Amino acid sequence: MATDLQLAAILGGLSVREGRRIDVPSLAEGWRAFVRAVERGEVTPEDYPSSLGNRDLLAEVIASVSPAARRQIEELVTPDDDAYRAATRVVDNPRRSVRADRWWWTRIPAGLGNYTETSR
Repeated sequence: MATDLQLAAILGGLSVREGRRIDVPSLAEGWRAFVRAVERGEVTPEDYPSSLGNRDLLAEVIASVSPAARRQIEELVTPDDDAYRAATRVVDNPRRSVRADRWWWTRIPAGLGNYTETSR
């Protein structure tokens, strides 16, 4: 992974900003647990902001580390990203504006209806 100092600096900065300890294994496990809940149909629209926000933090780490570390983290989260894509559908009007690289905000569980498009 990234050099210990490089990764520690990145995670330390995120931890200060978020007001809680941030580490890659916890973020990845949280994303995995959320995706599994989506697959089982056990999430509500209220579950989304914090879980997708944690995926945002993973994206920030990925964008900030060396190419070798980036590949390692991506290998860790790609299966869950793929599972999330398979269990969700794209919405035309996400609840918040998103950056192009934050594709997870543009999706909801396939069976959730039009919540994100009509509830604001």
